Amino acid sequence: MSIVTRREFLKVSAAGSIALASSASSGLAQEKSAATTFVLVHGAWHGGWCWRRVVPMLRKAGHEVFTPSLTGLGDRAHLSRPEINLDTHIQDILMLIDMEELNDFVLVGHSYSGMVIAGVADRTSSKIRRIVYLDAFLPANGKSQLDYVVPDRAAGMKKQGEATGMIDPLPLSLFGVTKPDDVAWASRHLVKQSYQTMA
Repeated sequence: MSIVTRREFLKVSAAGSIALASSASSGLAQEKSAATTFVLVHGAWHGGWCWRRVVPMLRKAGHEVFTPSLTGLGDRAHLSRPEINLDTHIQDILMLIDMEELNDFVLVGHSYSGMVIAGVADRTSSKIRRIVYLDAFLPANGKSQLDYVVPDRAAGMKKQGEATGMIDPLPLSLFGVTKPDDVAWASRHLVKQSYQTMA
């Protein structure tokens, strides 16, 4: 398993949607010639939908792509509940790997999912070819996502989470998403997330 920087792999566009880097100097340029399996794991408040602009490019290049929605998010928002925690999301990806019998694949985590893919890699690293932290949290052992959030924002998230069990999505402008079409598209799909996943 190797770790690849985002510049070698992907470039960021609106709302976590990303495009495969076309640079011949990319460390993953060789991946274009051979079919590769990618597991793309979305960030907080999102779902598998956020990879919609990336998947067609990867598939057109002959790759296999999985874009699961974590429990309580995306197309699985109907399963949302305060008891969902980081381990639930790690298990989501471990079960995908198991049920799809994946091996020698590239695991990509965006933002919050740096926490998720770190847990996945800890439990099944022998099956992962590469792990990519795409503008993602790279956690130290024993740290939660809230440990990496700006203190004032973390305090507000903690207050809301302890009161309701859930955290509202942060404004997209904090992430540089300002184009009206992108804001409208992402806003239609964002959902609250269990506080326990971040705490």
